[in-house]
Amino acid sequence: MSSRSSGACVSNTRSLAVALALSVGTSAWGQDARPAPLPALVPSDPLLVEATAGPLASPQSIPLVTGSSQSALPQLSSPAIVSITSIDQLLQMEPSALDDLYRRSPAAAVPAGKVKGRVLKYPGTRLAKPASRVARLVWQGKVFKGDEAMAVNRFFGLRMIEGRLYQGESWLDGGPALILDYQGTSRVYNAYRDEIREVGPGLYLGLMYERIQPQPKFKMYFALDARP
Repeated sequence: MSSRSSGACVSNTRSLAVALALSVGTSAWGQDARPAPLPALVPSDPLLVEATAGPLASPQSIPLVTGSSQSALPQLSSPAIVSITSIDQLLQMEPSALDDLYRRSPAAAVPAGKVKGRVLKYPGTRLAKPASRVARLVWQGKVFKGDEAMAVNRFFGLRMIEGRLYQGESWLDGGPALILDYQGTSRVYNAYRDEIREVGPGLYLGLMYERIQPQPKFKMYFALDARP
C-alpha cells in the first residue's frame, strides 16, 4: 500500500471515530432523567453567568492540584454506604446513590497519565454491566497531562476530544471538583463539561453536563480507575 493510500485510510478512520464519538456521546450515552435535579440558578449565581455568557472567566482561579490525593472517604452517617473499591460497585448503585456518594466525596487531584474509564449506563439495573462493556468498545478512558492542565479522551484506542483541567465548582452541589472543560478546545464536545471527584483510593466518579439555558443539563455518569 502506498504512503498516500495509507494516510488516507488513517484519516478516514479518525473521521469515522469522531463521528461515532459524537453520536454516542450525545444520544446513546445520554441519561437525561435523574431523580436529583440540579439546584436552581439565580442571577447572582456564577453558574448562570457561565451558562449564558460563553467562555469561562478565569478558570485557573483555583490552583490545579496534581498527583493522587489518595483521600479516604469521609465518615458517613448511613450504614448503607460502604467504601468503594471497584467500578463494578458503582455500576450497582442507583442514580440517587451515585449522587449522594458524589456529594460526600472529596475533590479529586489530577490523576497521572493514562487512566482507564467506564461509562456508567443504566446504573443500578441489570443492564448496567453489559451496557458498560459495550461502551468500552467506544470509550476507554482519559489521558491526563497535569503539567499542561489538559486531558484527552481515548475513543477507539485513539486520543481525541481534548479539554482544559482546573479546580472549580460542581454543577451538582456547588462544592469543589476537578473540571475537564471542552469549551474552546473541541468542536465536537464544545458544549460539554466533565466534573470529577475521588470516591475511593484511585477511583473517581465523573458527571458529564451540557451547557444549555436556563441551566446546565446532566448527560451521564462515568468512572475512572487510576490504580496500577
